[in-house]
Amino acid sequence: MKKFKIGDRVKVIRTDCFFDRHLNEIGTIIERNGDLYSVKFNDGELDDGYNSDPELITKNLENLVVGDVIEKDGHKKQVLAVLNYNGQKSCYVMSRHNNYNESGSFETAFELEDYGYKLVSNEPEEDVEEMTVNEVCEELGRTVKIVRD
Repeated sequence: MKKFKIGDRVKVIRTDCFFDRHLNEIGTIIERNGDLYSVKFNDGELDDGYNSDPELITKNLENLVVGDVIEKDGHKKQVLAVLNYNGQKSCYVMSRHNNYNESGSFETAFELEDYGYKLVSNEPEEDVEEMTVNEVCEELGRTVKIVRD
C-alpha cells in the first residue's frame, strides 16, 4: 500500500469501481486512517480509497487547486476557483495581486507560465536554529565532533 500524507496531491490511475468518474482526475488527500485515505476532488466529491489506486503527483501550474498561491516579482495571486470540463485543461479564477478577497482574472496554466508566475510552496517553512559547534556542545552537555555525511 502506498503511503500518502494529508495534503498530498494524487491522480487516480486505476479504479475497480463501477463509478469511475474520477479516473485520471487529480485530488487532495484530506484524511488518513491506517492504510485507508480520503481524496477530495475539485468538484467537491470524495473518494474513500477502497476501490481506487492513486499515484502521487508533482504540483505545478497545470494542477493548481483552490487556495494555491502563485508569485511573480513579489506579487502574489491566489486560486479562487478551478474551471474544467471532463478532465480537460483547467482555467483558473485568480485573485488580484496581493488581495485574495477579490477576483482579478481568468487564466490558464499556459498563460500563467508565459507571464512568468511560479507556484509558491504551501509547505510550512521549517524553523531552523543556527548554532556553532560550541553551542551544540553546551546544549548537549558533552563534546561532539562534526563529521560529513
